Amino acid sequence: MHRLEFFGIEVDECRFCSGLWLDPGEAEALTALRKVPTRLLKPIPIDPRQQVLSEGERVCPHCGLQLQVFEVAGTRVDACIQCKGVWLERGELNRLLGQPG
Repeated sequence: MHRLEFFGIEVDECRFCSGLWLDPGEAEALTALRKVPTRLLKPIPIDPRQQVLSEGERVCPHCGLQLQVFEVAGTRVDACIQCKGVWLERGELNRLLGQPG
């Protein structure tokens, strides 16, 4: 994971799959932006056969607790019930914002 900063909002991006880890408040801050940075919205084609972890098998990068799967606005996302952070695969942010991708 490495940190990216957009308009003062720091998010963590996975170097391997380009998924995003959003700490509490970061998701809200991103959705409040008038224009979400294209780099965060651009879907990256990933071959599902190369998926390392199945849905519900991810762990929180902060506390190590297994992430739980929740449906938010018709999109399934992984979230930590302890840290309140959210893991988004590429394209899920688009769907949550109601944008194509």
